[in-house]
Amino acid sequence: MVDFLFLLEKVSFLFFLVLLGFVIGRCFTIELKTISTLLLYVLSPIVIFSGTAKAELTPAYLAVPIIFFVICVIFGLVGLRVGQRCWKDNTQHLFALSCSTANTGYFGLPVAMAILDDNGVALVIFSMLGITFYEYTIGFYITARGRFSVKKSLMKLAKIPFIYAFSAGLMLNLTHSQLPDSIMSQLAVFKGAYTVLGMMLIGFSLANVGRQHIDWRLILLTTFSKYICWPLLIVALIFADQQYAQWLDQQMIFVMLLVAVVPLAANTIALAVELNVQPQKASVAVLTSTALGIIMIPLYLAILPGYLVSS
Repeated sequence: MVDFLFLLEKVSFLFFLVLLGFVIGRCFTIELKTISTLLLYVLSPIVIFSGTAKAELTPAYLAVPIIFFVICVIFGLVGLRVGQRCWKDNTQHLFALSCSTANTGYFGLPVAMAILDDNGVALVIFSMLGITFYEYTIGFYITARGRFSVKKSLMKLAKIPFIYAFSAGLMLNLTHSQLPDSIMSQLAVFKGAYTVLGMMLIGFSLANVGRQHIDWRLILLTTFSKYICWPLLIVALIFADQQYAQWLDQQMIFVMLLVAVVPLAANTIALAVELNVQPQKASVAVLTSTALGIIMIPLYLAILPGYLVSS
């Protein structure tokens, strides 16, 4: 059982970063394209490379990113079908991306580092790898198709450095090679910048949002997907494992629940800005999800693990 107030304190600080970004965005002119480019092409690849290179590759851990990648694909394809029924513009593509990803990097990882040991944090990183791999492959393609042809979308996808950073880190890991400790320790600095800038990007984006950018249908459907559908699916998987495979240990159960209840991915905004697919609508949906996460994450994590771990 995790203390509700302790978790509330941790997630509240992350929301403070959003508010700080909003204030700065109101006071100064912030170029969102520059921020999203920095996150997509510099910070994210470095964090993924270092996390992949240092992660402990056990069979159980390797299954975690695969599980979450498959879950993201399912939500993405279902979300696109639902979106086609609800919107006639490229908001349908934004919805498909929004409901199929999770803020493991900027939100889940800091929470994990506050409440879990090294193995638990490593599990969150592996979950993050599966979700991020989806974001920058199938998720990116689905979003790009909201404005571009198949060929153009694939060309844009090929320019995203995530796949190359992930491959390089995995190769180092599998060959038991390593960069000098002096370099790896310096790369750790980028994790803090990744979290701070990623959360502040939500605030930067909101500084330029008007009433016309508030899409209540998008907000309601993404909230329902994130805080109802995701937890239900993960809980169903955990129950199925306990009945048949008994493969998940207590820490893996907790990590899966944590990933299931983190807010919409802030990278949704970065991708929406990069591809010019309703970035203002994305900002409002992500903010709503993040604000609700202040209560929902401590509530879910204070209650659910007690029932599931003891089952």
